[in-house]
Amino acid sequence: MVHQEQHLGERAYAEDWWTAGEHQPRLVTAFSMDAPTETQFDLPVQKRSAKDAVKALDSAKKWSSKITGLMMAGHGMLAYVSRDGLGSGPNLSCTVLYLSLLFMVAEGRPIGEKFNLLLDNTSGTLIPNPLS
Repeated sequence: MVHQEQHLGERAYAEDWWTAGEHQPRLVTAFSMDAPTETQFDLPVQKRSAKDAVKALDSAKKWSSKITGLMMAGHGMLAYVSRDGLGSGPNLSCTVLYLSLLFMVAEGRPIGEKFNLLLDNTSGTLIPNPLS
């Protein structure tokens, strides 16, 4: 019960920022960044090794790119595809944020006096703690 109340409170808080970003873009810029997990792209694969060893996909690498989406209140969404070898986590999130801000400036769109960034599932690779 407590978790649900906190979750709904956080959602209402985020929706308030989003609404302000849509209706008052010179005052508020609201972004929401999300990245799907690798398993969300898995397609069901029939085991074919018993029938045809050449067509077997059971052990093939499933996904080698990362997708990160950034929704911008009142403006739309940008999708970024990056090579898996570049990694993910804070560096990728900051790069997506930087490129999106550059896009807004290039398009002549206002960046508000207040900025709200909601991050969801964007820390795919954590940076090791040097103190541990």
